[in-house]
Amino acid sequence: MTFEKDEKEKNETRKKKEKKKLKDRKLGDEWADWEGNIEAQVDVSQPKSKFLWIASVLLVFILLGSWGIWFLISPRISQLSPSFTLSAKIFFWGGVGIFAVFYCLILLEIATGKIAIFPYRVSEGFLLFLLPKIVWLGKKIGLSRDQIGNAFIKANNALTASYNKKLNRSKILVLLPRCLKKDVRKSILSMVEGYDCAVHTVGGGEQARQAVIKEKPTCIIALACERDLVSGIKDVALKIPVMGIPNQRPEGPCKNTLVDLKMFEEILRQCNPRKINVQAENS
Repeated sequence: MTFEKDEKEKNETRKKKEKKKLKDRKLGDEWADWEGNIEAQVDVSQPKSKFLWIASVLLVFILLGSWGIWFLISPRISQLSPSFTLSAKIFFWGGVGIFAVFYCLILLEIATGKIAIFPYRVSEGFLLFLLPKIVWLGKKIGLSRDQIGNAFIKANNALTASYNKKLNRSKILVLLPRCLKKDVRKSILSMVEGYDCAVHTVGGGEQARQAVIKEKPTCIIALACERDLVSGIKDVALKIPVMGIPNQRPEGPCKNTLVDLKMFEEILRQCNPRKINVQAENS
């Protein structure tokens, strides 16, 4: 009984501390389940190679699953005519082979960030199709939701970058989170000064959607946490290319967040926004 009482008191103390940590910030929708563990949010950065590695393992599982399916159905098929058996074998393994080649070419687009093989919507659609499978497999090997999201965002950026010359980037929308630290916000605003970019500060997915509807951009540069970025990419990336920049959360989510300014500068340069002709505007 004493042990249970002590354990209960410890849990209550922990909950009070967590509530205290949450009082000084307004959490976004994606953080409704956050319990105040700041340490887990300090560094979730993962390279895009981690996404490629998990995707490659997933392909191996798909091929093994295909072999298992054929192993189960081939005895029944072999009971039919030899011509039908041969046709079924060619059709089945031909389909598996085409899928595997297509799969590998998409990974090649992501790996290089320069080679665009298929139409943008085809490649982006397949990447989004892979996402829930990658999340499931990533969790099995011990990666958190945010770590997988970080790797996915970098993979999505590389895929989008491979279509730089083919996509319309005439109107760029920059989305900033409300939790961004003031000095970082000022630095970003100074970087986009002189370029034809619309900049909006948003507090979540709904405000971001409103900004997109208002500005009707042809390209979006979004700065946010992995959870908001992944949600936003799933919502609009098939219609509007999205380049995401995950924030850094030294004080936990939704408070005084930071971003890699070099990464923002690089992505801004890749998007190649139109410069504003000041003289023309003043004349």
